[in-house]
Amino acid sequence: MSMLTPEQYLDRLRADLAPALLPAETLAPAEAVGRVLAADVAAALPVPPFTNATMDGFAVRAADLAGAGPWTVPVTGDLAAGDVAASAGPGRAVRVMTGAPLPAGADAVVRVEDTDARHDAARAPAAVTIRVPATPGMNVRRRGEDTAAGTTVMHAGERVDALTPASLAAVGVARVPVRRRPRLAVVSTGAELVGVGEAVGPARVPDSDALIVEALARAAGAEVGSAARVGDEPRDLLDALVRAAAGADLVVTTGGISMGARDVVRQVGADHGFGFATVAMRPGKPQGYGAVEVGGRRVGVLALPGNPVAVAVSFTVFGVPLLRDMFGEEAPQPCWALAGTGWRSPAGRREYLPGALRLTASGATVTPIHPLGSASHLVASLHRADVLAVVPAGTDEVRPGDLLEVLPLPQ
Repeated sequence: MSMLTPEQYLDRLRADLAPALLPAETLAPAEAVGRVLAADVAAALPVPPFTNATMDGFAVRAADLAGAGPWTVPVTGDLAAGDVAASAGPGRAVRVMTGAPLPAGADAVVRVEDTDARHDAARAPAAVTIRVPATPGMNVRRRGEDTAAGTTVMHAGERVDALTPASLAAVGVARVPVRRRPRLAVVSTGAELVGVGEAVGPARVPDSDALIVEALARAAGAEVGSAARVGDEPRDLLDALVRAAAGADLVVTTGGISMGARDVVRQVGADHGFGFATVAMRPGKPQGYGAVEVGGRRVGVLALPGNPVAVAVSFTVFGVPLLRDMFGEEAPQPCWALAGTGWRSPAGRREYLPGALRLTASGATVTPIHPLGSASHLVASLHRADVLAVVPAGTDEVRPGDLLEVLPLPQ
């Protein structure tokens, strides 16, 4: 059987599962952090909303400070941030604090340090001596110089991050349209699995696969509505899939898709139109997908391998893009780093190696988190990975200093 490239397999997933764009809802920006915008957002206010002083000092007309200084001028007003602007007539100054509106007639602010005035004086002096010349616009923020009203400040498909609410508040936006979070359900398979914290008897292992999918899905912006664990009985798996699909936009299974006699997902899938593929990647060579009909809806099923690192890689490479499709979110631009050390890579398959990303004086470097590289069972060290280092299929050896694409793991 010929192997598909990861891109070919993802294209097949998108074509057959056809993840639908999720409906929009309107939220306050602070409630929308982590969501993806469903429409462009325009500024309702200019930023700054009025022309103001960037320094404590004296607002003047620059033309009044021509020739040789110093200049002594009367002070006709005193403005703090939040005060209504006064007027600075010809040959006059107004004391202003940082953020105060620039008085009408003034076009510059001279710092208090460049005058004979006391910085901490409770009241403005009757007159001030200015020791430096002024130029129009000096120490002044112009209305709208950051953003003009009506300017598009964010685009549909952008994710609302922790700093977005402050930016939107500044431009007068109180509500934003965002996509509903995808609802994801997880079904892990294998008679060898036990719940985390349960006693591990002979030939049993903790079910870390479900936790990997849940955590990566939440980090990518999804909700995880349910998680189930089944053994190797096809009837149990089919029942679990139907229950999981009832409240989900996507179901993810782990394990049971290889060629073994008890690979239950492959057994059930063969009877229900699932597709299975061999993908030229390590880890994650076996992959599968299908759909479950429930309540008049067709819910996609993403069937991942069972080894933990293969689960993390496969969900990052295939599951996260499907979630982005539901959000209407564009894929991020590629990132690159230099190999911090050398390692062997499997010939003929693209390697996705869990790596630690470090920023150095010479740039970003990536190094394996474990001496055994991308072996699919190395879950105990997986928490040290920041990225997946992507090694092309034709490369059998990575040398220190080689430039590699790195795929950030959802955090």
